[in-house]
Amino acid sequence: MAITTQNTPALQGILQQMVDGWNQFKTQHPSLIDNERGESLSDACPIGWFGNLNSDNEFVLTIGSNPSSKEFLTKVPRFPNADVNDLQSLEHAFNDYFHCNPYKRWFGSENKSKAEVFLNSFDASYYGGKRYQAIHLDILPYPTIKLYTSIKKEIAVPIVQGADWLNAMIDIIQPKGIFFVGRTNYQNMVEHPSFDLVEKYNSKSDTIPFASTGNAPFNNVYALSNGKNHPTMTVLGHYVSPVAGEIPFVAVSAYLSNPRSNPALNVDAVSSGTIKEYGDRIRNSVEYNSL
Repeated sequence: MAITTQNTPALQGILQQMVDGWNQFKTQHPSLIDNERGESLSDACPIGWFGNLNSDNEFVLTIGSNPSSKEFLTKVPRFPNADVNDLQSLEHAFNDYFHCNPYKRWFGSENKSKAEVFLNSFDASYYGGKRYQAIHLDILPYPTIKLYTSIKKEIAVPIVQGADWLNAMIDIIQPKGIFFVGRTNYQNMVEHPSFDLVEKYNSKSDTIPFASTGNAPFNNVYALSNGKNHPTMTVLGHYVSPVAGEIPFVAVSAYLSNPRSNPALNVDAVSSGTIKEYGDRIRNSVEYNSL
C-alpha cells in the first residue's frame, strides 16, 4: 500500500523532527555545511528517503550513511521545489527523486549499474518496473560537505537520533528485504542498541562457504575496490522488527556504489567480477534462500 504523510501520521511526525533537527544541526556544525571553496549546503534540506513511497508495490530498502553533498551542489536540481517549511513539498520531492535527476554515480542508471543493478538481481529497482520498489534511507538524513567516515565521531549524537528515525522508518515501511551498503554503516547498526540484527552467515567468519551454487565463497570471488584484491564483505541475516517481524537482510561492502570504485566493474554483464553476477550469486544461494 502506498505510504503518505496523509495516511501515515507517524511519517509526518518523523519528517517534521528531521526538519527541526536539520536547523539545529546547521547551527551546531557550520564547518560541515560550508567550506573554504565557497560551497554551501545552507539551503539544502534533510532527506527523509529516496524513492517512491507512493508506490503500490511492496518495498525493499537500501541503507547508507548520509546524503552526499552532490545531492545539492549540482547545476540541475535533484529536489526541485523542496521547501523545508512545507512538508508536502519534501514528500513529493523525495518520491519523485529517481524520475528527476538522481545521483547516478551512487545509485546507478536504471537496470544498468551500481546499487541499481545489484537490486535487479532481487527483482527490485529504484526506478520502478520490478516486483519490489526500492527505497533508500540513510543513518543520518543530513547532507554534509565532509565525508561521513571523517566526521563520524564529531556527529555521534545526531547519528544516534538518525538511527532512531531509521528504525521507525523501517517499522512504517515494513520492507520485504533490507540491504546495508558499506561495512561502516552495517557496523553502526550492529552497535546501535535499538537495532536487533541476527547474523546467519558472514563471509569473514563462517567456515561454510557462501554461494553453494557457485565454485567459491563470496569472500574469495570479488575484488570491487579499484582493481585491488580487496575481499567483499557479505553478511546475511534477519533484522527483527517489533512491527514486521523478521526481515531478511544482506550487508555488503560499499564498493557496489562508491563513485571512486572501478567503473569497469559496474556493468550489467554476466561475467566474473561484475556486480550483477555478485547479486545473482547471493540471490540464488542456498544461504540466502534459507533466510
